[in-house]
Amino acid sequence: MKQANPNAHHHSSVIIPIQFLRGVAASFVVIVHLLDRLAKRGAFPHDLPPWASCFGEIGVATFFTISGFIMLHTTQGEFGSSAAARRFFRRRFVRIIPLYYLTTAISILFAFITFQWSTNKFYTPPSPLNILYSILFIPYINSNGIAQPAYTLGWTLEYEMFFYLIFSISMSLEKKIGILLSIILLCSLIILGIFIPNPKANVGTIVAMSYFTKPVLLYFVAGMLIALMRSKCLIIQTNRSVWLPCGLGLFIMSLGVRFAAPTVTLASIAAAAGAVAAATLIIAKESGSKSLAIFVTAFGDASYSLYLTHSFLLGGIALLAAPLVMQSMSWLIIATIATCIVCFACAWIVWRVVETPLMRLLSKALSHLDFPSPPKR
Repeated sequence: MKQANPNAHHHSSVIIPIQFLRGVAASFVVIVHLLDRLAKRGAFPHDLPPWASCFGEIGVATFFTISGFIMLHTTQGEFGSSAAARRFFRRRFVRIIPLYYLTTAISILFAFITFQWSTNKFYTPPSPLNILYSILFIPYINSNGIAQPAYTLGWTLEYEMFFYLIFSISMSLEKKIGILLSIILLCSLIILGIFIPNPKANVGTIVAMSYFTKPVLLYFVAGMLIALMRSKCLIIQTNRSVWLPCGLGLFIMSLGVRFAAPTVTLASIAAAAGAVAAATLIIAKESGSKSLAIFVTAFGDASYSLYLTHSFLLGGIALLAAPLVMQSMSWLIIATIATCIVCFACAWIVWRVVETPLMRLLSKALSHLDFPSPPKR
């Protein structure tokens, strides 16, 4: 790498390769969940290769790494103010809460209505107390003995909100101290987790301590370190199209799927960090198809909706696709691509019609909590 000035790219509100990776990460989660539903319907005469289950891990790993990068990249000048820290947490609250609460409610109703057609052998609805824990992002052990919220996909958001809490606290400090503190704290929690046994109680301090000391926190750290590299202009400038870092990021993620494992490993960390680094540290000229850039931006914008809504579609899709997938691998590939397209199209509509309006309403409702920055001396 060489030192250079990223100019407008450094402060660009939209980093196209990051938008691309956000959409790909969500699509990887769609793929692994589709394969799981197809397998439950007996669509595969033989077991899938072990690496097929890694789509989900690399997708989530990339999501978390992007989150670590974006949080630091977009707040470089806001450290050193408790008001800025509160504003940051309010923004993240508005971003996460509306669609998550809505899909949590729908998932409970959806599971109850569709249970008779699903491949699950039994269904235990979450108790009112478990729903309360879920919306408060408090981890608990469900009736299946797994630490998952009422809407199972919400487990990633519990880690996101925990990271936002730590990051917002660090923002109240001077920049260098705050960043260093958050990185040290996240790494210390991971080390502490080595000595914490798996919890036996349903909920409580031990459950939270075990949950929030997992190696998954390393993905956030990796993203923050990449943001620091970009802020120090440790970048590569190229005259090639912006699709170079997009393609390179996708290639690295694909390598992660093939060679990582369905858990946090050095390979998964390297894949997620490598993909995000390629997307953010390679500064390419803004060229190529304008319409394609618009699509990729929408791909990233709808990624959160894609993550939270795809599970409502996959049951029906798997039911229709299973007889075709049984015939050949070609049909599996076609069904997978078609599923990603359908889920993205629906997610984009949800983003435009539901998610964005809900965020605006909540932001307006909480507008009185805007804290002005103190005057600079």
